[in-house]
Amino acid sequence: MRRYSLARLGHLINTSLHILRQDGPKAFGERLVRWLRGERRYMRQIMPDQPAPSEHTILIEQASKQVESHHVEPPPPPPQEPHVEFAEDRPELHGYEPYCRLMTPSENDLAAQRDEALTWQNPPCFGIITTVYDLPLYHFRRTVTSVLKQSCPHWRWYVVDASQSDALWQYITFLAQQDERIVPIRQADAPEAVALLNRALKQVHEEALCDYVVLLDPDDTLALEALYTVSRFVQIEQPGADFIYSDEDKINEQDHRSEPFFKPDWSPELLLSVNYMRYISVIKRTVLERVGAFDPRKNGAHHWDLFLRISEITNHIHRIPRVLYHVRKRPEGSEVTSAVAQAQLEAIREHLERTGIPQPQVSFEAQHPSYGKYPVVTWEQSQPRRIVIIIPSRDKADILLGCLASIFEYTRYPDYRVIVVDTGSREQATFDLYARYQHNARFQVVNYTDEFNFNKVCNLGAHHAPDADLLLFLNNDTEVLDGMWLARMAQWFEREGVGIVGAKLLYPDGTIQHGGVYIGGEGLAFHLFVRQPITAEGVFGSACWYRNLLAVTGACMMISREVFERVGGFDEAYQVSYSDVTLCLRAYQMGYRIIFTPHALLMHYESLTRGLHNLRSDLLRANDDFQEWIQKGDPYYHPNLSCSMLDHQVTLSPAHQARNLNRWLMAQIIKREQ
Repeated sequence: MRRYSLARLGHLINTSLHILRQDGPKAFGERLVRWLRGERRYMRQIMPDQPAPSEHTILIEQASKQVESHHVEPPPPPPQEPHVEFAEDRPELHGYEPYCRLMTPSENDLAAQRDEALTWQNPPCFGIITTVYDLPLYHFRRTVTSVLKQSCPHWRWYVVDASQSDALWQYITFLAQQDERIVPIRQADAPEAVALLNRALKQVHEEALCDYVVLLDPDDTLALEALYTVSRFVQIEQPGADFIYSDEDKINEQDHRSEPFFKPDWSPELLLSVNYMRYISVIKRTVLERVGAFDPRKNGAHHWDLFLRISEITNHIHRIPRVLYHVRKRPEGSEVTSAVAQAQLEAIREHLERTGIPQPQVSFEAQHPSYGKYPVVTWEQSQPRRIVIIIPSRDKADILLGCLASIFEYTRYPDYRVIVVDTGSREQATFDLYARYQHNARFQVVNYTDEFNFNKVCNLGAHHAPDADLLLFLNNDTEVLDGMWLARMAQWFEREGVGIVGAKLLYPDGTIQHGGVYIGGEGLAFHLFVRQPITAEGVFGSACWYRNLLAVTGACMMISREVFERVGGFDEAYQVSYSDVTLCLRAYQMGYRIIFTPHALLMHYESLTRGLHNLRSDLLRANDDFQEWIQKGDPYYHPNLSCSMLDHQVTLSPAHQARNLNRWLMAQIIKREQ
């Protein structure tokens, strides 16, 4: 029997992590925990009377077999009887510092990456572009170090010096003499940033030596594995990628990492709210040739404008869910100037016009407390669409009155009507309410007399709205807060490919009840930003952004009649819960986009009339229907964020957490029903 010190064990784990990291945290966590459990059971069998391993020594019966010089494959665990795993079976590591410790490659990892990169046949070459102004030299030296130490050697660095410092230029030229991959470009007249970028971009095109262009600011740094990670991604996972972006964080003067931004996958509507793809941005050179140079009229918003133009000619835009770029923290008070803000609005407005939206209005409506500090886009419909609002209801007249009164009093939309599908009311107050609105041409009551099935109720309402261009399914325990809610939902159907739109719903205390739906969390699907302030911001961005999603809640869901019929309406195999999510998933799988708009606001008292219903049959059916997304992850969420609806904190094992949460839920429901 051999003895291994903790240092030796650490080496084994570190070298194996190099390979495991390539498959992401999910594979790492599952394989590592499975291996350690197997070793623990094996040691107990062969050494029942021996003391537990000390802090300094661990006994292992059989060393792992070395497969490659940088990879150790652990032995498989002894066979075990199958059992239901719960979240507490595996350790959870929360917080950004543990994430950084785990995901930052060791020197051995980087050396292994360099060795692997040298074996690649025809790897892509990356043309890094950096424009340098007068800045602290020690900041730029950190940028230099992050480039020179890249574990992927296939790059050229175009450094445009627009500073007034001879010392800085001498430093850049010295670097170029030491490394022929560095291309110094002097631009002494110091024009605007756009002209500098275009100067470097022109040289990249003329040389035609690089396949991709990487944009790097002079005081920011690349993760040392950044180009290696992107190179493997475009060679193995997405060979047709035209644009690649990653997660990012911030670094201070001491290079301490904080404020991570974990991003969703490619989201065209999100790009109207924020330039979320700015860091790291890796663009195929041939795409840049097609789309043209940076627009000097958009100085300060030139990256955002370029990315919008790229999105018009390609959908091959992909996220790498890993922090590969570190943004230097700017001094306090570094606000966007009015000129830059205007350039941002112009970039968005022109993009909308080029994509078929006539005369869009784009503004920062900062005076509205719910909008935050991000652009608000509005436009008139080219063809006014008739909207039919379908409200299932039974008794509780006071609740329904609040809903109807808010609709008829506040809604400023020319062509809509309301259908209340009554599912068996018995209270006189309800009939009195119907009589109150019977002379309103926009109001209609349809009676549902079968055994209660929420989805049949909704489908019956849609059946009685043959003239509707858009169907809006609305819970009766909601109240309209913004008179433009219908217009701001309906406008999105002018965008090609949009099938469903959801709204921001608030609790009575003003916190968020619905900011979109994520598949794979507590209860199989959960709402984003729950119980957070109306303008909440965090590691997943802002609740004030337009977002693309897999699903939105049926408590306020607008869908085009065409899409509703194509997906077959609500699935009547469900009784109450999850049918809204399955309808969205079917639409998504047919190629339609699902949008969340934060600018259609309603109050939601959440299930005051029928209570919270998660029937066993609905849960089991949803568990089967959602497995694809539970296993591979929701593209519009993030694999390194927790699966809890009450927070979106960084965690190292969210994928198995999601599966365990669902298994626990299934077990509890089955147990309760027995």
